[in-house]
Amino acid sequence: MKSVFTILSRGWLLGVILVLPWLPVDPTYHLPLALHAEGFRDVFGRTWVHYLPLAFQSIVLHSFLSLGIGTSICLISAWIWTQASAQSRLWFLQFLDLWNAVPRIFWGLCLLEPTPAAAIGALALATVPFLLQVIFIHLQSLSESTAWAASLSLGATANQMFGVHVLPSVHRDIRLLIPSWTAQIIMIEAVWGFWGIGFSPSVEGFGSLLLQAREYAVEAPHLLWVSGIPLVVTILALQSLSKRPYAI
Repeated sequence: MKSVFTILSRGWLLGVILVLPWLPVDPTYHLPLALHAEGFRDVFGRTWVHYLPLAFQSIVLHSFLSLGIGTSICLISAWIWTQASAQSRLWFLQFLDLWNAVPRIFWGLCLLEPTPAAAIGALALATVPFLLQVIFIHLQSLSESTAWAASLSLGATANQMFGVHVLPSVHRDIRLLIPSWTAQIIMIEAVWGFWGIGFSPSVEGFGSLLLQAREYAVEAPHLLWVSGIPLVVTILALQSLSKRPYAI
C-alpha cells in the first residue's frame, strides 16, 4: 500500500512539474465576470482548467528559485562554520534558534514592495532556518568524530575539511529534506497569497485563488475545492517522499 501511494505521489508531482504548468489558458478569463455570466455550476470546470496551470506555474517557479537561494545560503553558512571557532559555532546555533522562532508570516509582512524577486527572497529566508538547524546539528556531530580529528591531525586546512567532510554532509541533508522544504515553500506562499501579502495580487496562486473563492463561499463553496484539493494533494505527495518525518 505504501509503495502504491509513493508511485501515485511521484506521478502527481511529475504532472505538476511537466504537464500542468504548460496547459493552455484563456488570458481573457476572469472569475467574477464568468460567475455572473455563466452561473456557479457552469464555471466550476472552466475555473479548474484556467487556474490550475497558472497556480502550478507559480509554485514551480517560486519553489525552484527559493530552493536555489536557500541552497546557496546553506553552502555559504557551512563554509563559514568550517572556518569558525568552536564557540562561534555554538553562537551560530543559538542565532538559528532565534531565526527559526520568527513567524513565517513576518517575512511576508516586512516586504515594503511586493516585487517577485523580493517575495522569493523572503520565501527562502522564511524556510531555510529549519534546514540550517538540521545541517549544523549534523556538522556539530561530525566535528566530534574520529574522522574529523584524524584529518586535523594530518594537517588538513579548513577548505580541505569543507570539501572532504562538510560538503558531502550538507549535500545529503539537502537531498533528504528537499520534499519537506518544498512543501513548506508551497504552504507559506499559499498562506501569504490568502492574506494578500508577499506576492502581488496579480500573481495567480493557490492562496490568491482561495481568497477569490472565499467571496463566494456561501453561493458556491465548491469553488474552494479548485485551490484547496490540489494544494493539499501536492503537500501530502511531497511529504510522503521525504525520507524523514520532518513536520511542515
